[in-house]
Amino acid sequence: MNEAQIQVICNGAPRTLPGARTLAELLPALTDACDFAVAVNEEFVPKSAYGALRLADGDRIELVVPMEGG
Repeated sequence: MNEAQIQVICNGAPRTLPGARTLAELLPALTDACDFAVAVNEEFVPKSAYGALRLADGDRIELVVPMEGG
């Protein structure tokens, strides 16, 4: 059986991901950074909501990783 997939845009690049998954489940496929902030469809997502937010086809995800220096 083929698993449903969704198409999202992550930091401006198209990505195909397994469907019916939460942000928490899909984050490892999107970044290997340990410290980051996430916005989905231009709305900040608090870490406490990662496990409840299901990503959908067409979602726009921005991962912001802090950089040292200035």
